[in-house]
Amino acid sequence: MSEQQPNLTAVLGNLIARSESDRGSVKTWTLTRGLFVSVQSTAAKFTLRTWRINQLPDMQEWYTVFDYLPDGYKIATRPEPVPVTEDKQTVLSASWTVLKLF
Repeated sequence: MSEQQPNLTAVLGNLIARSESDRGSVKTWTLTRGLFVSVQSTAAKFTLRTWRINQLPDMQEWYTVFDYLPDGYKIATRPEPVPVTEDKQTVLSASWTVLKLF
C-alpha cells in the first residue's frame, strides 16, 4: 500500500501559515507529479505561483491549486495568472489583497 499524500488544502494552509510566521517569506512545496507551488502571504497581498521544471506550466493546474486554497485566501473571481520568466523557467503567478481578520 502506498503512503497517502497530504491533502492539497492542508499543504497550502501549511505553506500560508509558514509564510505568515516567517514575515511573509516565500514558501514552496513540490506536489507528487512535479508541480511546484509557492505562496507568499504578507499584510498587503497574497501571491500564488506554480511551475514545472523544463516544461511550460499548465493554466488548469494553476486554477486547480487556486480552488484548493483555504477559504480565507480565495477571492470571488479567480484571478488570471501571468506567465513570468525567472531563471529560464516560466512561472504562472498572480497576487491579490486578502482581508485578514485577526
